[in-house]
Amino acid sequence: MTDETIAKDFLPFFRRALDLAAANQGAVSRGPWIGWVVTDGAKIIDEGSTQAAPLGLPAKSSENCTLFLSINPFATARELAVWCDSLSTNKCFVATAPESPVRHEALHLNRRFLTWQQQKRPYLILKWAETADGFIAPAHTDPYWISNAHARRLVHQWRSQEAAIWVGKNTCLRDNPRLNVRHWNGANPLRVVVDLQLRLPDKLHIFDRSQPTLCYNAQKTETHENLAFVQIPENHSFWNERIRFVLDDLYARQIQSVLVEGGPTLLSFLIGQGWWDETRVFRAPVSFKKGLSAPAINDLHCVGQQRISDNTLTVYRNPKS
Repeated sequence: MTDETIAKDFLPFFRRALDLAAANQGAVSRGPWIGWVVTDGAKIIDEGSTQAAPLGLPAKSSENCTLFLSINPFATARELAVWCDSLSTNKCFVATAPESPVRHEALHLNRRFLTWQQQKRPYLILKWAETADGFIAPAHTDPYWISNAHARRLVHQWRSQEAAIWVGKNTCLRDNPRLNVRHWNGANPLRVVVDLQLRLPDKLHIFDRSQPTLCYNAQKTETHENLAFVQIPENHSFWNERIRFVLDDLYARQIQSVLVEGGPTLLSFLIGQGWWDETRVFRAPVSFKKGLSAPAINDLHCVGQQRISDNTLTVYRNPKS
């Protein structure tokens, strides 16, 4: 069967499998987003979605049926082949395969899992709001909303879609954020902060134990309900070693994606190291004239813009991801 025939005859089934896989967004992911469709000729006879290898699926397969998967749910192509051989389906097509007519869409849909699997770290989404004159915070220390209410609600939706949220120590001190999804329906993400000397006050929201929280530090390893202190090894004396340790530990915990809402220091460091996959920047029609400068990012990495009321949301993608 030629690629042209696959594109013509199977495209609706591939797209349906991707639509079903996308239904997993918002769940705390521990695996790929899988959508599957079983057809008998031109008719869909079974379909579904899951976040685990679909062992035992599909229930209604027969030797005349064809199976369409949004992604290979197994670690290797060999495991997929063995599983397919155990079914009585006639053929199996995977949307991420080189010959797939929706390969690009399928890879993008499962970019979190694929980054976690291939780069051995979580998929990192950087987010900040900046003024028209390029500041991320005012010179004074009082909290100040740059983005509008519609943008802030969208951020809460984003939080519900990612496994964890990472905030900088200085941002905790300045803004005392809750880092939850109180303006959206969904699960609260795991909260992450790096506080080497454990100088953040216990009274901050991030330590209220209302949701799972990890505090990486150089002092101790200690576990409480919804709050764990994780000690960074003493021989990690440089920031790239320390942050890499955090990423490695999150990977080991099967955290596939992290929304980073840090300050300019953390954000600029991740950009400089190339440890980012997406960046989402709100720009608002306000001016500070002085304050904390927003991180710099290459406009060549811009992949789209949209208006959020009087704010502009610009999305960037790392070409090396």
